[in-house]
Amino acid sequence: SVSYTKGNKISHLHKPLFFLLGKLLPVVDTVFDLRIPKVLGDVIHKIPGYDGYDHNFCINKASKQQSTFAARAFHPPSGRALEVYTNQPGVQFYCSNSIPDDPKKAKGKYRYSYIVTNCFDMV
Repeated sequence: SVSYTKGNKISHLHKPLFFLLGKLLPVVDTVFDLRIPKVLGDVIHKIPGYDGYDHNFCINKASKQQSTFAARAFHPPSGRALEVYTNQPGVQFYCSNSIPDDPKKAKGKYRYSYIVTNCFDMV
């Protein structure tokens, strides 16, 4: 899929416990710069020290009360898209990194496997 987020910074995480360290890191010229749409398969394995995206993107907002565009995921083969709007200061972007690369049965003929899904949590 192709993903895009309005965040120009991410929250610095401590791995392996995934707690925030209170520092905001710029995304410019990194694999976290999703302000320009990227094919996730092209960048997800380039994330240093992580198995994929599970990061909090700080959203650039004009107003704390009004909802604003935060992120978009697009699946070119099907034309399906998901757009996320929020009044929260950030969006946690996750790509099913913890699902083993051994496909699990899902509904119908489909299977869930490593990094095949996108999730946007408002934080």
